Amino acid sequence: MIITEPQWNPAIEEQAIARAHRLGQVRRVDVHRLLAEDSVDQRILEVLGVKRAEFDAYARRSDLKDMTPDAVDISDLAATREVAAQAESERRIIELERKRLRMAEEGRAAR
Repeated sequence: MIITEPQWNPAIEEQAIARAHRLGQVRRVDVHRLLAEDSVDQRILEVLGVKRAEFDAYARRSDLKDMTPDAVDISDLAATREVAAQAESERRIIELERKRLRMAEEGRAAR
């Protein structure tokens, strides 16, 4: 993936990168930025760095998360995939168990 110009809103770039990684992607995704030296793009990146730091300091901080040992920060792509895989496994187990219980109930009703 090549980002040709920085965006004023960091979420736009993060969303574009997340789409490149999309669910089910198994190969590595490299992100490259094209920047000219001594350009306005470099100043934008400096401003974005400050914005990200401020956002992380206030919006991503969570006292509840810090108090809960099972909480996972889903801004980490690997952790997000792990949580999604675990949730999918749990969903499938519940689905199979519901089917099994319905079959058992039908068997009792047939007697």
